[in-house]
Amino acid sequence: AGFPKQTAAQTILAGLSKYFRQTATTKLQQVFFVLYDAESVNVYTTELQRMVE
Repeated sequence: AGFPKQTAAQTILAGLSKYFRQTATTKLQQVFFVLYDAESVNVYTTELQRMVE
């Protein structure tokens, strides 16, 4: 039910990564993820780890 969590995590994290790579200067210092269950936290953590490897 709802949008697939893994797809959402991949899309959001890729968008943030692209933003920071393409933006020379920004005042943005923190990004907060509001996740409502342990499964979502695990999905986002896993996807973030994949991106930095």
